[in-house]
Amino acid sequence: MRLFKQFDSEPRIMRMLKSTLMCVLAAIIILIVCTLVVGVEIERSKYPSLLGNRPQNIQKMTSHADPNNFSFVVMGDVKDSTPTFESLLDIAEKENPLFIVVLGDLVNQTNQVNHKLFTYEISEYASKIPFLLIPGNHDISLEDSFGLREFEQTYGPAQFNFSIGPYLFVFLNDLPEYNPEKQYLNYLEKTLQENSATAKKIFIFTHIPPSGISNLLECSSAPYSESFIDIISKYHVDYVFSGDHHGYIKTVKNDTTYIVTGGGGARLRGSKGKFHHFVEINIKNENVNESVIAVEHKHGGLEILERNIAVYFWGAIRQNTLIGAMSILYCCAAVFTVLILLRRKKECG
Repeated sequence: MRLFKQFDSEPRIMRMLKSTLMCVLAAIIILIVCTLVVGVEIERSKYPSLLGNRPQNIQKMTSHADPNNFSFVVMGDVKDSTPTFESLLDIAEKENPLFIVVLGDLVNQTNQVNHKLFTYEISEYASKIPFLLIPGNHDISLEDSFGLREFEQTYGPAQFNFSIGPYLFVFLNDLPEYNPEKQYLNYLEKTLQENSATAKKIFIFTHIPPSGISNLLECSSAPYSESFIDIISKYHVDYVFSGDHHGYIKTVKNDTTYIVTGGGGARLRGSKGKFHHFVEINIKNENVNESVIAVEHKHGGLEILERNIAVYFWGAIRQNTLIGAMSILYCCAAVFTVLILLRRKKECG
């Protein structure tokens, strides 16, 4: 007994419905197969050797640094604009910096899959150049499964400091929900008390900029901003770098240079300084020079498709074994159905 009548004797509408069904089933098969291929590739990828804030990485980096001649790159707010971020990294890599700082918002959604995808995408660069990271409000959350503990297990301490010769670098977690008792300010002041006597230049890195440094800011303010600025002034900090605002702003307050650099790939904001960029700091013989390097936004259709497949489809499969099993079974059933349809069409043709 035939499953379908001969195509010549069928109404046109039925032939169209069957062709549409075959196309839909084929598309589902392709999507599931692509999801499994992308997911397995991401899961099997190795963690980049130079990514993160672990003490051994920092010690290795500082021990090989020339304190009289080095440079570093600062950028923020990558989120889900991978092609633009990669364009910036391609340029930064050619500059041969000692290290690259990403000022938070590495990912767009707070979960393990997004962070796994970030480490996978950055692995080519983070196997050559050390990357130092601080958490942004899109990276960790008290309410989601990826919080501060998971961040530090993946990347190393969220707050840390180190020196290269007479230059002190301090990295802070200034997210409000993790500072109910001014934790980041306490860490900052303690670090400056211990090191300010020997530090000739001091560089501070945060995700959220303090309020009051510019009326161009279009983002929330760091907690206890007034106290933060007071500490910065008290210890004569030279530079404060922040992200969160998706653009570029530079201002000087009480002899401290505040640079907001959040043009690492996320959608831009503001009326001025609205471009994708990174900031390069060159230090030579105690002279500090800044450069701002800008790139055009890149859409990258294939990269965004890969990201969406990984985040939404693989994410669902990864977090739910039942969905994963059903996807594989559905894929097998869809393949079987398409084969039957093709066979019947051949018999009827």
